Amino acid sequence: MSYYSYNYILEYIPSKYCGLSNKQQADRQAVYDFKDGHCPLTLKEQMLNKIQGIIGSNPSAWVVCFIPASTKAKQMRRYGTLSTYLNNQLACPVYIDGIDVAYDRESGHTSGKTGDPTANMVFNSSRFSGKKVILIDDVRTRGITFERTADKLVAHGAASVYGVFVAQTIHPNLPIDTTPRHRGGYYDEVLNDILAEEQYQDEIANEILEEELYQEQAEMDFLYEIGELY
Repeated sequence: MSYYSYNYILEYIPSKYCGLSNKQQADRQAVYDFKDGHCPLTLKEQMLNKIQGIIGSNPSAWVVCFIPASTKAKQMRRYGTLSTYLNNQLACPVYIDGIDVAYDRESGHTSGKTGDPTANMVFNSSRFSGKKVILIDDVRTRGITFERTADKLVAHGAASVYGVFVAQTIHPNLPIDTTPRHRGGYYDEVLNDILAEEQYQDEIANEILEEELYQEQAEMDFLYEIGELY
């Protein structure tokens, strides 16, 4: 994976923490709401300002795309109104279908996963080939999905990629909440989706670390075999 620059609006504190300030609680709720398809005008304007600051005075060089949600239905619910708003405000194209969902992975975070978060993505290169891409996603945790998606965009012809996130996950020095949480209705689904994504990112990170350790050991074994290590 390569490194790509990124920016974000809010700080998301995972639901296992308690003792949040009013601002921290509001930011967490804003993430839940965004995943549920509710993007208030204030957040849209903040996203717009971030993007305009990145593209500067040369919007023709840029396009805006989105990292897909786990299903097509969630993709449209999550990004539909934001995509329409940005398309009306920006001088560069905004493509909600720049990266499509090839198949739904409703439970793919916790079962039947491939270790590749881009496995169910289709990259429509005609939308972004030769362009600089603003890549939007809801929450950045470890950045693995973002980095791998950006790698695929570049491999399919994008000139460069810059990430803009609704929120960045942080882990503050706060107590852990051990009480069961029941929000009811769709918020249960949203919370489960967030918890599953955090677990999914941790599992992928562990797989990457194991692969790196394996490669390091393989290199040491090779050097030993040819007499470079004793």
